[in-house]
Amino acid sequence: MDKIATLLERLRPRIERLAGGGHDGEYLFAEVALACIEKHDRYDWSHPKIEGRIICIARKLWSTHLRRERLRKTVTLPREDCPALAREPSPASDTQPGEVDGIRFQEAVDHLPDRYRQIIHEHFGKGRRLVAIAREMRLPSATIRTRCRRALQKLACNPTIQDLAASNGQKP
Repeated sequence: MDKIATLLERLRPRIERLAGGGHDGEYLFAEVALACIEKHDRYDWSHPKIEGRIICIARKLWSTHLRRERLRKTVTLPREDCPALAREPSPASDTQPGEVDGIRFQEAVDHLPDRYRQIIHEHFGKGRRLVAIAREMRLPSATIRTRCRRALQKLACNPTIQDLAASNGQKP
């Protein structure tokens, strides 16, 4: 156990740097120490390449931690990104909350490229989360978020949406 402790202390700066230092670095170091203690009988701790193995353990633990963090966070855009989607319908209107004069809005969405249109339809039309859409499309969730933001930007610049927002007293 003394060899493990000595190795870990020598590698501590490298392990903490993997996580960017600070609290994350301390967290990763503690996780690596626990993993090494659990595996103390599996490795020859005097082997010349054991330091590389410890760094590999640290990298694997850190990537697993980051993956869990990403999955834990919700990936949705606020409806305020597009005023036309965020507004409540006027009392005289027969549209549902969050819906804009259906035909005119659908016309604006139809002018979007396919890759944007599908995401807008799934996210705002069906209310699905961006992570689920990313899984279904087999794309990274960051790509789906970016495409959703770009689609909202394109919609905000669309004259139809600008007219809808202006008639409702909002700026696009």
